[in-house]
Amino acid sequence: ASRAYTQTIAVASQAIERLSPPAFAYRLRGSAYYWMYDHASAKADLEKALELDPQDAEALGMLALLAYETSQVEDLKATGERAAESSPESASGLLAQAAAALDICQYAEARSLLDRAIELAPERPELYILHSWTYTSSVDEATAFKEVETAAGLAPHNRMVRYAQAQIALYLYELDEAEAIGQALVAEFPQGADGYAILVGVYNKRYELRKALEVAEQGLAAAGDHATLDVRL
Repeated sequence: ASRAYTQTIAVASQAIERLSPPAFAYRLRGSAYYWMYDHASAKADLEKALELDPQDAEALGMLALLAYETSQVEDLKATGERAAESSPESASGLLAQAAAALDICQYAEARSLLDRAIELAPERPELYILHSWTYTSSVDEATAFKEVETAAGLAPHNRMVRYAQAQIALYLYELDEAEAIGQALVAEFPQGADGYAILVGVYNKRYELRKALEVAEQGLAAAGDHATLDVRL
């Protein structure tokens, strides 16, 4: 997966030099940067895409995912409001609104928005992952797990999908499986926090506290300010 994102960044960079205006290329490269955990570059490119094309709903959707992942509350609120005004019924606009609702624990509202987004774009795995997170305040584990399974069927190598699968494995105390996913994420995306967060969760549950601390320190060193190193269960 990371190789494909690297190739996308290279192609989009060439397109930015040739297209006029290159809004699509900025959005494409910004999205690839997001999946590679280069949050600063992703934000710069996605904002540039919106500067060139204020109606780019997909750029708004990616900015919402970015703000949600990095806990940028004010950015996420502003992106959700902008999406409600400019792209209220597009899949990406609905995603942005749902992420903003999810961030303030408005689970029913987020679920309703994502239901509509999935009807419009059933091929997008991130919609199902966000949908699964709307069930974190309920006891409907089976539905949450089913949403992750659907996303995995669409994009088994997507980092968000793999992180969600590891969360489920942690929740079910399937620690070997969670550890394997965490190690794979660290190997492929050493600059991202998710793999380290999963491994910290695994070692905490095994009471291997020294190992958990070592991995947390590795994650903070590798991922910097974006390494929240929390495991959402």
